[in-house]
Amino acid sequence: MVRSKKLRRLEIIGKTGGSIPCGKPGKTVFDNVLLVGDAAGHAHPITGAGILNAVMGGEIAGRIAAEAVLKGDPPHLENYENQWREAFGKSLSHGACKRQMLKKIGIA
Repeated sequence: MVRSKKLRRLEIIGKTGGSIPCGKPGKTVFDNVLLVGDAAGHAHPITGAGILNAVMGGEIAGRIAAEAVLKGDPPHLENYENQWREAFGKSLSHGACKRQMLKKIGIA
C-alpha cells in the first residue's frame, strides 16, 4: 500500500446529517432566491432519491437565473417554478400521493 506523506494527519473533524424532505414540494422561488434539490423538496417521496432531480433543477435554475440577469428582469425567476414542475413535478406529486396512502395503511 502506498501512503501519502501529505495526508498523514488526516482525521474526521465533524459529521452532520438530517432528514430528507420527502413530501409534496412547496414554493421554490422567493424574491431572488431559487431553492433546488433537498432544499426545494426535490427528493422522491417514496425512494428518497434526489440526485437526478437536483441536477435537473440546478440546470433549470442556472439557466433561468442567467436569463433573468441578461434580460435585467428579476421577475423572470418565477419561470423556474413552472419549468422544474413541468420536468419532474408530476413524478414527485404522484410519489407524495402514494406516500400518503402508505402512511394510512401503516407502511411508511
